Formats: sequence, structure tokens, C-alpha cells
Amino acid sequence: MYVLVNRARFGRDGTFFPARAWERGRMRYGRETQSTLSDWYYDAAAGVLDVRIPWGLLNVTDPSSATILDDRFAHGADFGTTRSDGFRIGVLTIGRDRPGHVVGALPALGPGAHWRGTDFRTWSWAPWEEPVYHARLKPVFDSMREVWRGTGEDWISRGKPR
Repeated sequence: MYVLVNRARFGRDGTFFPARAWERGRMRYGRETQSTLSDWYYDAAAGVLDVRIPWGLLNVTDPSSATILDDRFAHGADFGTTRSDGFRIGVLTIGRDRPGHVVGALPALGPGAHWRGTDFRTWSWAPWEEPVYHARLKPVFDSMREVWRGTGEDWISRGKPR
């Protein structure tokens, strides 16, 4: 998904400003402990690939109700939605030295190097009415409290989560 966030334009003085875009589908490499913006990390020593796929890249329109995009139900609208029973996800690793050569697959490939629908487990989630959250102080809170101490502001006592 490539999103145009600012169109190309000319300023009043004639300066040209090119269009700016954002690649929404690009997933950031790194551990979640390093950045909450990290989407994937591969630990070669452990043989583990950790992937966090954003709801939008899975075409989930409302995760709280398990609603996904579904053009079969559009009926003249721009898009339609339906409730999903979950996802069935498969992963292939392809060799670099032999393009197209499958090195590994989860679930394992069946006869003729193909998957069958019955090979997949369904990953689903429970809908919710109110999201679960955890209140916490940001690491900079204590530093900022010291900066603002003595200014007469009473936000210091109100700033801590209850």
C-alpha cells in the first residue's frame, strides 16, 4: 500500500513541492523491546521469526467485531464487509541461490508441492466492546516533573495514572 500524503503543488512564489508518499505496507525490522514500531524480527540462533502484521494489511476493517473487507457484499458500494471466522496463514521460504525453490513451508506442503485448505489451522480472536489497556508513566515523566516543579502547576499530582 502506497499512500500519497501530500500532492505535488506549486507555492505562491512559484516554488515546486513534489508529492510525498508513505509506503504503508513496509514493515520495520527490529525487536519490540527496541521500538514499539517494529513489525518483524528474525532470531537466527533460535530459529524464530516474529512477525506483527498490522490489522490494515490483513484488510481488517474493525478488529473489535472481526469485520474484514469483502467485495462480494459491496452491492453498489465502494466496498463491503463481512464477519470473519479467522485467518489461515501459510509461510514459504524461498532459496536465494535458486529462485522459486521452496526451502521450507508451514504448514508442510502436500502432494505436488501444494497446500490444501484442510492443512491450515484457523487463527481467530474474541471480539470486544472495550479494549484492554494498561496505564503507565512514560520514561520522561520523572525528568519533566523536575523541570516543572515549583512552577505552581498542579499537573504533577494529576499526572500519575491511577
